[in-house]
This record gives sequence, C-alpha cells and structure tokens, in this order.
Amino acid sequence: SEVGSRKTTTSNGSFVILNIRGRSDAPHSHIRVGTTRWTVTEQTLVKRARLGVSDWIAASMRLLVTEGPAALKISRLTDTLGVTKGSFYWHFADIAALKSALAAQCEAQQRAASDHVRGLRILPATERLGAIVDYVSEPRRWAAEAAVRSWSHTDNSLCSAIAELDRSLHEAIYQAM
Repeated sequence: SEVGSRKTTTSNGSFVILNIRGRSDAPHSHIRVGTTRWTVTEQTLVKRARLGVSDWIAASMRLLVTEGPAALKISRLTDTLGVTKGSFYWHFADIAALKSALAAQCEAQQRAASDHVRGLRILPATERLGAIVDYVSEPRRWAAEAAVRSWSHTDNSLCSAIAELDRSLHEAIYQAM
C-alpha cells in the first residue's frame, strides 16, 4: 500500500494537497473527509457524497422504470451507483428489504396523489377535471405507475396494495367531481 501526498487542482482552480492511501498500480484512489468520499484519478478529483436510503430507492425506481422489475438486483444497483455491495448492505439487510422500502415509497406517492386529487375539490368543475387529467396523465408519473404495476405481476404483496390505492384514488376522483 502506498501512502503519499498529491497536489490536485479543483474545478475552481485552487490546489488541494491530498494524503492518499492506495496501490500505485490502481487506476484511482479513494479518500474520505467526514462523510464525503472523494475519488482521485490522475486527471480528476471527484466528490461523492455518502449514499443514503433515498439514493438507493431513487436508483431502484429509475431501474424499475427503465429496465423493469428484473433489474432490481443488488449487483445491478451497485453497478448503476458505482459503489460496492458493502454500501448496499450498510442500508439494507437484503434485496427484499430494498424492495419493501421501494414499495412503501410507491405507496406513499400514490397516497399523496389521492390527497392531491381530493384537494382539487375547491376548483370549479371544468378546471378541476382538467387538473385531474393533467395530474394523473403526467408522463413521468405514468411511467412510474406502469413500472410498479408491471412489478406487481411478479410480486404478489404489491397486488393488494395497488388495488387498495386504486380504490382510494378512484374515491378521491369521485369526490372531486
């Protein structure tokens, strides 16, 4: 293991002296300052904040939307985020725990959608109808909704939750009308 100092130029032109621990043949080294991880290569100094649960859930949702439920695998997520499996296990016991957290996030978003639609009752009927249509047909929301419904075909625990949330949204739309 090599220990040394390196003078590096940051994006704003200032210089930083870094104490680096790593192999001399490694393409890059990592250092930590507090909770911030820095990746150092010969060309760049890249700051990487420590990932949190919300980062893992967001990455999971992106994979679910773009590649489908089969992409919800630890190795696929760690590759996407550029981290090790240890980072995953810091936050989740297993992939089932992540999927459970993702499902809870989806459920919370659906409940927020129901609440939003209920809140539209104060608008005049014509505006209310337009606002409901715009809200439920927004492309990103629609893509996420379709992905979660697709996922529910392979995960029975989601089926009843989706049915309940559909009833809730239907009721909210009915009340708003």
